Amino acid sequence: MAQPETIDERSGADGWDRLKDVVADALERPATERLRLLEDAIGDDPDLFAQAVDLIDAVGEDASMLNAQTDAFIGLSGPDTAALDGRRIGQFQLQRLLGEGAMASVYLAKQDDVGRPVALKVFRPHALGHDALLRFRREVDALGRIEHPFVARIFEANIHYDIDLPGKRGLPYIAMEYVDGLPVTHFARERKLDTEQRIRLIADIADAVHAAHQKAIVHRDLKPGNVLVADDRNYGTPKVLDFGIARVLEEVDATAAKKDRVQTLHTTTGVLLGTLGYMAPEQARGQADKIDTRADVFAIGVMLHELLTGKRPVDTDGLPLTEVLRRLSDPSIPSPDGVDGDLRTILQTALDPEPARRYPSAEALADDLRRTLRHEPITARPPTRMYLTRKFVRRNWIPVTAGAAVAVALLAGTVVSTVAFLREANARAQVEVAAQQSIQTSEFLRSMLVAADPGEMGRDVTVQEMIRAAEPRIAVEFANNPPAEATLRLALAQTYSALGYINDADAQYVRHTELLLDAYGPEDETVIAVVSEHAGMLINAGEVEKGGALLDAHADAVERLDPMSKGAIMFDESRANLLVTIGNYDDGLILYADMFERARQSDDPENFDTMANNYAIALSYAGEIEKSIEINRISVEHRRNRLGPNHPETLMAEVNYAQSIQPTDPIAASKLLSEVVPALSEQLGPLHPTSIAARRGLGELLVEAGDVPGGVAVLEELLADMINGGLSDLQMVRNSLGTALSKLERHDEALEQYRLALDAIAEELGPEHPNTLIARANYATGLGNAGQNEAAREQLKAILDIQRRTVGPDNINTLITMNNLAMIDLELGRLAEAEALLRPFIDGLVLVGAEANIPLARRNLGRVLTAAEKFADAEAELRLAFEGCQQLLGVDQQIKTAGYLVELYEKWGKPDEANMWREVQRDLG
Repeated sequence: MAQPETIDERSGADGWDRLKDVVADALERPATERLRLLEDAIGDDPDLFAQAVDLIDAVGEDASMLNAQTDAFIGLSGPDTAALDGRRIGQFQLQRLLGEGAMASVYLAKQDDVGRPVALKVFRPHALGHDALLRFRREVDALGRIEHPFVARIFEANIHYDIDLPGKRGLPYIAMEYVDGLPVTHFARERKLDTEQRIRLIADIADAVHAAHQKAIVHRDLKPGNVLVADDRNYGTPKVLDFGIARVLEEVDATAAKKDRVQTLHTTTGVLLGTLGYMAPEQARGQADKIDTRADVFAIGVMLHELLTGKRPVDTDGLPLTEVLRRLSDPSIPSPDGVDGDLRTILQTALDPEPARRYPSAEALADDLRRTLRHEPITARPPTRMYLTRKFVRRNWIPVTAGAAVAVALLAGTVVSTVAFLREANARAQVEVAAQQSIQTSEFLRSMLVAADPGEMGRDVTVQEMIRAAEPRIAVEFANNPPAEATLRLALAQTYSALGYINDADAQYVRHTELLLDAYGPEDETVIAVVSEHAGMLINAGEVEKGGALLDAHADAVERLDPMSKGAIMFDESRANLLVTIGNYDDGLILYADMFERARQSDDPENFDTMANNYAIALSYAGEIEKSIEINRISVEHRRNRLGPNHPETLMAEVNYAQSIQPTDPIAASKLLSEVVPALSEQLGPLHPTSIAARRGLGELLVEAGDVPGGVAVLEELLADMINGGLSDLQMVRNSLGTALSKLERHDEALEQYRLALDAIAEELGPEHPNTLIARANYATGLGNAGQNEAAREQLKAILDIQRRTVGPDNINTLITMNNLAMIDLELGRLAEAEALLRPFIDGLVLVGAEANIPLARRNLGRVLTAAEKFADAEAELRLAFEGCQQLLGVDQQIKTAGYLVELYEKWGKPDEANMWREVQRDLG
């Protein structure tokens, strides 16, 4: 194994490791003692001494550069770990020193029982006690979860105590796979690898790093010395080493007041960790809370740059440390010399100073590298006027909102939100719009309606069946009338979309766009408007990558449109929707804010009102509730001034405003809605679709606010009015009513409503339609609430089998069903079955990018492990869950998770730990 740090990797200031150690020690001392310590340690090196003084002074001015509470693992004090040759550490006989760094030394050692060579990494003693010990254990646990042929394996980890050791302190150590190789840059140079081989090598390295990222582990110190390459194939086999400063993503700082007790549960952060020259800007700035997988993507990009050009992208050689950090914090990266085309774009994307504009994953970077080798188009493109990070979304990424249902043990309260059982009158109205375009379309539609007559087809038919029967005739009958065919295709696309048949709608949109392109060209506003509508449908249906690719295909044409044109605004709205959907709230909200201001400046007040509504919804998804309320308030005032207080659009804006304040004040929201709904019903009629939606929303809001009887009364009255009015689309109201009745423990009535909703949806859409399965899951919820767990389990098992077969095991709805079934198994004491469901469930959430739900999934697994008396495993999951809740969720979830930790420690017979977590609950509450 080559030394983990070589001369060409000590970029920036000479003696970086020595300087880092001295500064760390000095910051642990009172200010009056620091100068003397520096003089004793590095007084013989005036340049290094001056840099240390500058750096310590900078700490006092800017706490973001270094945190005085330094991490024990950068090396504070204790025995010299580089002077242990010949000693025995645990079951390992040290043979020779391979290399040393700031926090550890690495030895070649021999393992007693199997006689194999290992690389034994011996850390400096943990001067901070609990903090460092907890970090060590978690890092090792994280390392053990990584399984990949290009990641060095971990054999053992422990703490060695030996009275003969200097300092008489325990030495943490990790025994890992010994790799007889060279740093990747040395290997490429010595073996004279060509460009293709270097690209393949970096792609393999990115695969290895992605395997760690899927286990929620960030390396944070990727550099050539931590990527050794063995000479066993034509371009070498890489091994990524030293995840020793990896941060498990769920670990976060507890910074709020009154959380000192919680603070002890976290590793200290804020210290510069990593290697100069390979640090991402957010690392160089000391922004520990912003370091995620994209920091590793940046480091891989640096290594790729070095392999392709022979130098790193930011020149730091011979500069003082403070200047190095300044350059790395805000880098100006020139275009790479001698690298053109797609490779240049890949480098620019991986090395973008803004994390949001980099590849979102190492996997995406590897994929684009291999695309260049296959001469295929890459997903990354040079930045344009409205840069879209969406271009790099993984195939199975799903809308963030879809995954929110995991927050509950069962889908109680989840409403069938897709209007898959569309009102046939609305569908026919869309078709009738097309009829006005030409006599030929009118005649075609008339023939469709005749064919739908029961006397012709033998029974009542749905809109879907009517369209499917007529669709094959369109291409033949409209071969000589493309505009009329386009009109019909759009009507069919919109109808299929509303019915929930996304693949059918997609095909119709594609054909419609082809006809428009032939007639008007790619830069016509009509084309762009339809493309935006098409992409929006795909994104909202969970086909995120496909929708994003459609937007990408037309992005250049939109660049040439007037940004104030309606087509450009519609297109940007779809792009913003995409960004918010994938969880890139920062860029999505920037784009929404831009469109909001453009709409404000336009002479189209209706467009402004629409944009305000969509902007407010996006803000609420991003958790910016106060800003969402503000924008909704602006929308209400704008419509009130323009249309009057009782205009239906003003009242609808009031409904949106009530919904926006619901998370923070459900009582005020329900009160406001109680005032608006009667006025809306008076203006539009009580059975107008908008009135029905508002009345149903009022019932649900009353339930949420705690007035369950009031909510039930509203929903029962609405259902009765709809039945008396002859309406047939009762499913959503029945589902909401079933949820409310369950809360009152009127279980038989709740089950009846759930069953009636399910029967109607299944008859309309078929037994395996996604919305039918959602309705069936709601019925299973009712069974579980009624104590009929075995029956609920059978329903969920059947749903899961269908979902695995029809949409795949990694679809978000499949994953939610796995969780719900596991919670039923927990109730039934089927603990092995529950654990077997929850472990792949967590992996699936990582795969689809539903990070916000991972803490809750870990909590569920912790509960199952507690019940199974696997206490140590349960402790690990619940602590990770708690820390994940701190990072991603609210205080309520932290309190709930702390309660499960109390339960764990009580069962485990650890009263002190149970009491500590009770205090955590009290502090948070």
